[in-house]
Amino acid sequence: MGKRDITYIPTGEGWLYLAGHKDLCTGEIVGYAMGERLTKSLKGNCYDNAPMESFWGTLNQELVNHCHYRTRQEAIRDITEDIEVFYNRQRRQARLGYLPPVVYEQHFYAEQMVS
Repeated sequence: MGKRDITYIPTGEGWLYLAGHKDLCTGEIVGYAMGERLTKSLKGNCYDNAPMESFWGTLNQELVNHCHYRTRQEAIRDITEDIEVFYNRQRRQARLGYLPPVVYEQHFYAEQMVS
């Protein structure tokens, strides 16, 4: 089960809209899309989006608030790297026993196979 939501990032070209989907079990961002317009394909589900709101806060605090993106493409590259390389694979989360989401998921499935 996961939660979806949308945020926007300022760039020199205008807003970059970012929609994301977070796995509630592992905390991993399992899907995201970015675009220059808020289209039907980017719209998130506003029902109980607290897990994604938490991620948006983290993304803004740790990355976006420290950058001034000249272009949307520059923001897309930076955000993609942050999600794929840092957040999902390296950033430790207290609720996951101080493991990154991908490592937590690996441990979770390894335990299921032993049981």
